[in-house]
Amino acid sequence: MTDTEESVSLVRTIKAAPQKVFAAWVDGAQLQRWLAPIAQADGRPGGHFRLEAHSAWVEALKQLHSLLAAS
Repeated sequence: MTDTEESVSLVRTIKAAPQKVFAAWVDGAQLQRWLAPIAQADGRPGGHFRLEAHSAWVEALKQLHSLLAAS
């Protein structure tokens, strides 16, 4: 990562089988239920991942970025 790249990491322990957690990230239908209204994912090597979020969600991420940058 270069000095100009930004990154946010979230870590959470989930009481679920690893297979279920993985499926929640690589199955577009499941992603649409909990993360973004438009989601496509292919968990195979070389696969793709696409999310389209509501503007309110994007605004919340911008606010989080501003808070982190100020500290």
